[in-house]
Amino acid sequence: VQSKLIIGTKRRRLDLLFKELGVVIEVDGYAWHSGVDHFEADRARNNSLAVSGFLVLHWTWSGMQDRPEELIVELYAALNRRR
Repeated sequence: VQSKLIIGTKRRRLDLLFKELGVVIEVDGYAWHSGVDHFEADRARNNSLAVSGFLVLHWTWSGMQDRPEELIVELYAALNRRR
């Protein structure tokens, strides 16, 4: 479920957003996040989210496939810490 959020003057497309708690999950696959332009855009997006108070978790596609339980535990810990 992708979400959109306006930060400053830019509309940010996010993979998963828990807006009330300020947690964002970005799923980074090499095919979509390689190359200089994507690398630069990802850093700018992450920095603008951090400056706005969001915690950004970066998950890989293979991590979601190979160890989903570990990522769920990580997500619960982040959400609980933000409560």
